[in-house]
Formats: sequence, C-alpha cells, structure tokens
Amino acid sequence: MKSKTILAIITTLGLCAGAASAKGTGKHEGDYFAKLDTNSDGLISLDEFTAKAKDSAKAKEIFAKADTNKDGSLDKTEFAALAKHHQGHHKHAK
Repeated sequence: MKSKTILAIITTLGLCAGAASAKGTGKHEGDYFAKLDTNSDGLISLDEFTAKAKDSAKAKEIFAKADTNKDGSLDKTEFAALAKHHQGHHKHAK
C-alpha cells in the first residue's frame, strides 16, 4: 500500500515522468525518495521536490507541511510521514 501512496504523491505532483508506468511494480518509498534525491545527499531539497512538479505552488505547499523540522529539506522520516498522511487523505476521499 505504501508504494501506491508514494506513487500517488509523485503522480499528483508530476515529479517523475515514469511514475505512472511504475504502478504495480512493488516499488517502495525508498526508491521514490532516491529518484527525488537527485544529488544523493540523503535529503530532498525544495528544489529537488519541485523540479518537475506540474503545479509548483501545490508542491511547495506540500513540501512546507512535510518539512516538520523546518530545515528546508525532507529526510526519509519526513517523506514517509508525507506518504502516510497522503494515504489517510486518499482513504477518506473514496
């Protein structure tokens, strides 16, 4: 379920051109984290998060809420929490 949630986040933001084709492949959030972490420093910066976003304003809003320690980047814990939060909203929307 986590991989579908991460896929939904990435697809919604348009962050990964190949995200739609990855559906059902069993990818885990770490794989998507690594794709967004383009400089491989173990963090996702705002620039990395919004680089390919279709809706930059929405991506920035999501990033700001996910960056709970307000250090300007998302670590794996914050990214996982974003996925969990998004999954909760996705369930309520159905």
